[in-house]
Amino acid sequence: MEKQIQLIKSAVDQLEASLPHASIGAPKVSARAIDWHIEHSLKAAILIIDALEESDPAQFKPKFSPTKTLILRMGRIPRGRAVSPDILNNKGEISLGKVPEMIEKLRNLLLGAQNKAEKSYFDHPIFGHMKRNEALRFVAIHTNHHLKIIQDILAAQAN
Repeated sequence: MEKQIQLIKSAVDQLEASLPHASIGAPKVSARAIDWHIEHSLKAAILIIDALEESDPAQFKPKFSPTKTLILRMGRIPRGRAVSPDILNNKGEISLGKVPEMIEKLRNLLLGAQNKAEKSYFDHPIFGHMKRNEALRFVAIHTNHHLKIIQDILAAQAN
């Protein structure tokens, strides 16, 4: 679990470092510009880790999902396969003014995440309940998925 938290912290640092490039887009790589990927990644991580805080471990109900197992084992999310839930899919203008506050909130949530009960969980809309360690691994994988897209957007601009 500590490894996952360190991976998330590193990914948050990389998201923060991407802020100067926030307005850059590359439609052949992604329909969204870098600012959307930053905001979306932070929103998702906060939502998931907040859910761990709010969950009742006694209510944890495991659910087998081959897709969840594959993603957690491979450590990556295939591109173009999933659609973000509306709560995480800002279709309007991105407000970068809130990003530093979101980063600080996420860093604070990470401090307490390892103290949560093992069966604290996040209820994923497709995968069902993901216990603490699975949820933290998923946050790391999801954030890195978007960091790779950001890197590809920047690479497309360089060409």
